[in-house]
Amino acid sequence: MSTSAQPRVTLKLATSLDGKIALSNGQSKWITGPESRAEVHRMRAAHDAILTGVGTILADDPEFTARTDPMPEKQPDLIVLDSKLRTPVTSRILQPFGRSVRVYHCEAAPPSKDPAFYERKARLQDAGAVVIDGGFYDSRPDLEWVLEHLANSYGQLMVEAGQGVTGRFVEWDLADRLVWFRAPKILGKRAIDALDVWPGLESLDLAPIFHRISVTERGDDLQETYERIR
Repeated sequence: MSTSAQPRVTLKLATSLDGKIALSNGQSKWITGPESRAEVHRMRAAHDAILTGVGTILADDPEFTARTDPMPEKQPDLIVLDSKLRTPVTSRILQPFGRSVRVYHCEAAPPSKDPAFYERKARLQDAGAVVIDGGFYDSRPDLEWVLEHLANSYGQLMVEAGQGVTGRFVEWDLADRLVWFRAPKILGKRAIDALDVWPGLESLDLAPIFHRISVTERGDDLQETYERIR
């Protein structure tokens, strides 16, 4: 559960009406319309940092910048969860945007098991990333550890990630606010779900509850904003 020792976490989702973030072949641009995407840029500008996973970097090669009018004085910093340091040094996130890029990874395996690990680490550091050993257990993100590590640097954190990282924030009850953009499209059961959480709750009493505080039309889309009820 989020505490004063952690940044305030805003979880952003952009889905179809049936809660899908991409087709089964990975195609996801663009589910939501330009008005929703413009609001996402304004949201980024209002946060100190953005957190994502390496899967999103590899799939979409995003910049994760805030492109508003006028442009913000400083771009939000970027936090990447990347257990094996697979982030390519050619990624657009490493362009000189005047921000810090932190990459959290697992403690390195013995060099004999992954001789290229330290080479990848050195290349990322040479490209300007701050590479941090920690934030994982058994190759899975330890989000509480990461949030506590970020607490001294950031007050407002925005999460834009795939179903695994996003689902873990919900499952571990670490999201304070949820902003959900819904496009008027149905993608079907083979499409990719927005949240990968719990193999199956055994009681409705265990489900986290969010209070809807606003609904806004963004072109053809709806933006729903929720606060976590604790």
